[in-house]
Parts: sequence; structure tokens; C-alpha cells
Amino acid sequence: FAAYQRRVKAAAAPALPTADQAALVQSTWAEAKKLGLNTVGNLFYKTMFTDFPELPETLFKGVNMAEQQAKLMGMLDSAVGLLGDLDTLVPILQESGVRHGGYGTEPRHYAMVGQSLMKTLSAGLGDKLTPEATTFPPPTRPHLCRTPGPRPRSWD
Repeated sequence: FAAYQRRVKAAAAPALPTADQAALVQSTWAEAKKLGLNTVGNLFYKTMFTDFPELPETLFKGVNMAEQQAKLMGMLDSAVGLLGDLDTLVPILQESGVRHGGYGTEPRHYAMVGQSLMKTLSAGLGDKLTPEATTFPPPTRPHLCRTPGPRPRSWD
């Protein structure tokens, strides 16, 4: 997990996956889906709210968490499925970033989500989450900002 954090911090360019990386992420996500997206979503938010206890009363205050969890898991599932089609995926992620900027999401929140997602996958998959599967970080704010297209003005 610490190696993942170092790679994310050191990333100077957009992390676009190779075909092999995309396939590895997709096969890893398929293993996670075997746990059930509801289970993965529950573990994700439990992890994130434990690590970042301010979030339930700030960014997620008044949010229907069952609905939010379903939306996030659906988005992750779609994004992973589209890793081989970046022409389709990148605009979807950019639009999502713009929309989330309107919800008050700040750049630092994307790092929190990425960290929580990797901890969730590590806890849920154990040895099935290989070091190779973590070499491509999840789509987070720095990657959205380094791709051409719209982004929240607050990120400039």
C-alpha cells in the first residue's frame, strides 16, 4: 500500500494504462466483483470514513449513502470496463470530475478516495491483489487534470 502511495505522489504525467495493465486491472476488479459490489461499497465507505472521519459530516452530509454507494460502484465498474477504450472513458471521467466539483469535491478528496479504494481492495482481495495490479492508480484528480477537456475551475 505504501508503494502505491509513493507511485501516485510521484506521477508527473497522466497514467494511461497499457493493454496489459488494463487487462490486469479488469481481472482484479472481476475478483472484487465476486465479493459483491454492495460488499465492496460497504467496505470502501467504512474504510474511507474511518480514515477520514470528517467526511461524513462535510462532503457527505445529507447524502443518501446507499444511493451514493450504488452510484460509485456502478461508475467504478463502468470505468474499469472501459479501460481499453480511453476515447470513451476519459470524457466520462472528466464530466464526472466537473459534476463533483459542483458538489464541493476538492482535489485532496480524490487522493482520499484512491487511498481508500486501494485499502478496500487489499482488505477484500488479500493476495489476489498483486503488486502488478496496483501499478496503475485509479482515476483520481491528477489524472483528470492532466487530460484535455473540462475540469472544475477550483482546480486551476
